[in-house]
Amino acid sequence: MANVFKSALVLMVIGLFTAASVFAGSTGRVKGKITNKKTKEPVPFAVVQIDGTTMGAQADPNGEYLIINVPPGMYSITATLTGWISVRTEKVEIRVDATIPVDFAMEESIVETEAQIVTADRDLLRVTETANLRQITAESIKNMPVATVSELLKAQVGVVERFGEIHFRGGRSNEVTYVVDGVAVKDPLGGRGAVDQAMNISNNVVEDLQIIKGGFDAEYGNATSGIVNITTKAGSDVTKAEFEYFTDDFGTSILNKNSNNYDRGEFNLSGPDPILANRLLPKLGINWFADKVFYSIQAAAEKTDGYISYKDYFTPTTQRGFKTRSILGLFDLEDRMQNSYEAQVNVRYEASANIRLNLRFRGSWDNNTTFAWTHINVPSYAPVVNEESATYSAQLTHQIDKSTFYTITLSRYNRNYTEMPGDPNRPGEGKTPGDFIQFSDYEAYLDRNNNGVFDSPEPFVNSNGDTSWVWGGDFYTFGDAYTTADGLWPRIPQEIDPEFRGVESAHQGIANSRGVVDTIYTDWNGNGVVDFYESEQFVDVNGDGKWNSGDILLIDTNRNGVYDRNRADITNIDVGEPYTDGDLVLGEPFTDVNLNGVYDAGIDIFVMAVDPAVNQDLNRNSKYDGPKDAWLPGTPFKDLNGNGIYDAKNSIYDAGEPFKDLNKNGSYDRRDGFYDYGSDQWSLYHDRSAVRYTADFKVNKAFSKEHEVKTGLNLDINELSYIELQYPDFPYDGTPDGGAWPDRGVFRDFYERSPITGAVFLQDRMEYGAMIANIGLRYDFFIQSAELKQNESTDQLETKTILGSQNRFSPRIGFSYPISDKAKVYFNYGHFNQLPDLNVMYRRATQSSSAFGIIGNENLDYQKTIQYEFGVNYVMSNDYVLGLSGFYKDIFGIINSQREGTGPLQRNVYQNSDYARTRGFEAELEKLYGNYIQGTFTYEYSFAYGKSSDESSNYFDDFYNRSIPIQEFPLNWDVRHQISLNLDFEIPVDDHPELFGLKLPDNWGANLIWQFGSGFPYTPDRDYPGLRLLPGESPQTNSLRYPSTSNVDIRTYKRIPFMGMTYTVTMWVNNLFDNKNIDFIYGLTGRYNSNSKLTGSNYVLEGTPINSDPTNLGPGRNIRLGIGVEF
Repeated sequence: MANVFKSALVLMVIGLFTAASVFAGSTGRVKGKITNKKTKEPVPFAVVQIDGTTMGAQADPNGEYLIINVPPGMYSITATLTGWISVRTEKVEIRVDATIPVDFAMEESIVETEAQIVTADRDLLRVTETANLRQITAESIKNMPVATVSELLKAQVGVVERFGEIHFRGGRSNEVTYVVDGVAVKDPLGGRGAVDQAMNISNNVVEDLQIIKGGFDAEYGNATSGIVNITTKAGSDVTKAEFEYFTDDFGTSILNKNSNNYDRGEFNLSGPDPILANRLLPKLGINWFADKVFYSIQAAAEKTDGYISYKDYFTPTTQRGFKTRSILGLFDLEDRMQNSYEAQVNVRYEASANIRLNLRFRGSWDNNTTFAWTHINVPSYAPVVNEESATYSAQLTHQIDKSTFYTITLSRYNRNYTEMPGDPNRPGEGKTPGDFIQFSDYEAYLDRNNNGVFDSPEPFVNSNGDTSWVWGGDFYTFGDAYTTADGLWPRIPQEIDPEFRGVESAHQGIANSRGVVDTIYTDWNGNGVVDFYESEQFVDVNGDGKWNSGDILLIDTNRNGVYDRNRADITNIDVGEPYTDGDLVLGEPFTDVNLNGVYDAGIDIFVMAVDPAVNQDLNRNSKYDGPKDAWLPGTPFKDLNGNGIYDAKNSIYDAGEPFKDLNKNGSYDRRDGFYDYGSDQWSLYHDRSAVRYTADFKVNKAFSKEHEVKTGLNLDINELSYIELQYPDFPYDGTPDGGAWPDRGVFRDFYERSPITGAVFLQDRMEYGAMIANIGLRYDFFIQSAELKQNESTDQLETKTILGSQNRFSPRIGFSYPISDKAKVYFNYGHFNQLPDLNVMYRRATQSSSAFGIIGNENLDYQKTIQYEFGVNYVMSNDYVLGLSGFYKDIFGIINSQREGTGPLQRNVYQNSDYARTRGFEAELEKLYGNYIQGTFTYEYSFAYGKSSDESSNYFDDFYNRSIPIQEFPLNWDVRHQISLNLDFEIPVDDHPELFGLKLPDNWGANLIWQFGSGFPYTPDRDYPGLRLLPGESPQTNSLRYPSTSNVDIRTYKRIPFMGMTYTVTMWVNNLFDNKNIDFIYGLTGRYNSNSKLTGSNYVLEGTPINSDPTNLGPGRNIRLGIGVEF
């Protein structure tokens, strides 16, 4: 560990002596030259001021100036000099980490005149940028058909969304770092849930969004695929307020057939502090804050059932409730499937022209019910997820002189995530492992009459009181056992079975049968059977005229003699609804002489005659056929399904057979893959929290307009808590872990860890003539959690030494060179290192002896990516810019599991064992605003190959005895062709163009996003239609492709000024053309709605209901209407 601090200190000192850095890419620069408009000679010592701020600079003797530390946004910049006409350049767009050129041409004047106003030329070539990055400003985002940062990212080429995860240029989803106002908001544990909370940020609070897919500077770390850098709005000089509301519920499905029951409301307020700094404090004699405090407040709520909801499949018995919340005690509001809330507060204090303090808070709260197709009959048991995150930060920026400033940032980020099975008795709440009864306490019974409920024996009078009945009297039939009048046990040729249950009821079977009523009766009439009047009296509950023994209670763990429904097994319960199998044979008619209800040969009368009027041998087989005999044509039967023919029992439900509709959905439900009661077998309980305290110190020094150096030090102290338990109804017999519910679970993972991470970087940006060189070096270090360092004997298979620290250097270099005033080339090369998600490092070997799981590895190394990129930018005209780039990326040390140990002591352990590579080419054509239209068209061809798409793939291959791949294959998110088109059409205020002679209204527009992607890869099964394999050969992984996807979203709006406010009416349509985009395909059939085929044939069968998972298709067309107001 000492070496870690020494290396960090050396690099930091070098950086400080050579100067230093902007805070994590949160500001930009302005530079330019002031010249005489007539002579083109430089104008020295002019003052350049950013209007409305204290930021500015004075030109040097060569007329050149530089303004550093400028927050992103749209500005006006004015150049003034005594004896010269002032010039103001408007609409200067400052971008994060960018140097914006703004030149001024001034004229001499003897008399004072008003300033000349010009509009800034856009920096089309972006010469200072040495990488392919996309910068999106608040003005560009405002009209797009996207609500959050995640939706905006998914619309970018080179970014792929797969099963809710975002992938940059073929990398895994955890290889991207999200930075909000200089603070990383990524959960270091990784794993379950949306670990990148920045994705849920509302677009309305974004001032500047920077997407870097490669070649990022040394100031960015712990990422190998990309950086998303977000700067939020930090207050304005004038008070502004905005409210908007969107809904897709129009009261009828005719207007919007794919309504998601969606509502979103958002409120934003910003401006100078009107009360505290300017009124209250001055009354106390405190004037430090007057006209120096600015704020921005945002709050948003979004509630929706999603495009697939349990509500779409509710029946009277499966309908579930949702949690109801009181809103300020005024009214109650019911939750929906997905409920998201967010709030943000930014306070900026301009202490002086050189000192700025920003205080920020951002919080988000999500309460969701997970949709799973298997749970449509039991939505109350569906997993519930609660997620909270909060970021607090204080950032001080001090500009020492015109060329040097430093930034100190202190922050606290925390995230809490819980997931648990739903509790049907508490809507919206979950069940902890302690709410489950143990497997050993489950009760079970045999449903003898197949009615789906437990039936107790009908009550009877035990007149002799000799043994009574125990366990329900399984074989009690009108007295069952008896003696003759002379007290001797008779030999009876015919079994005693008046209930026609097919049960031998002879007395010799009674002594060895559990729960048999052993009441001895006398055969008064000597007929060898127990007649009705000779039995004990009973209560005929169901009115069938005979005593029913009820169901057999197989397991009665609390020994109360009845089946307790609350002690049922509630995991993986999938059974068919009770039904009557086949028609009921009634038997041929006869005269019941002894009135005992059964045919007795030699006693009862059975007529066989030619005359149909008297004949009782209806099937003409010359013998009596009763209800228990095989049915023959002519024998009476009860046609239960009403089809007019006799249906024999076949142990399969046939249409029309009577059944008990347990879920009241009007149709018979067989054992079909849907849960009928309870939750899945894992019943996952997951509760974790991550708290990170961060200190940053960064310095920026501009030695000249051609040479800028950055350096910085970052330190993160993490406090991690992790609780995960699966199979809570099973006993735990593994190593004690000190966690809650110590006697439960097959897989347990309980720990608390406190590792320290940090970095030092040095970035040098130089201009050599026209060439830009950007050279950086980053040093990352990791200090292992003290809880582990104190105990080297871990709960692994063997004792091993845990490394106390690890570190890595990452060199990076980039060049940009303008080959003309309309074109530039750029190149970058870099090494990028990233720690694995800490949950794979700390996963413990605490699992039951029968389990086969994966354990963590505290000595996991950094993952490493080596990437280079080459590109060309060409300004085709004042309206069009073309960008071409190619990238090459190799990823080493990717996490997967490997089997370790010998004999029975073997486990899968996470290792840095996998490799992946991605290559690609990207082309972008940008049209600047003109003729009411601006937009971007982007195309990318790329491929992503690797040994695995998941950190646990080797484990599952091992578990199912599949061969572990040694060759590379397309990764699950590999999309070869991507196209993205964004068009923005806008008619400004007071502009009325004509179309076919008609004057169009002003102040309205439309924004469209089209996304196209070639299909994702998938692996066929061995029996895939038409697939030919050699003996022992397995199908190639991800060798087939999904169909391509296409989606168009559009947002149209009209702004209406009225009484000092501006109202906006919006119509927003997602998936405008209602395209059917396939999200999942079955490997057996290649279809999204069938997983069945005829054995030995290529013929694909119609899919069963469980195959028709609606989430296999993407969302259909959805229409939203919105209204907003600004003032």
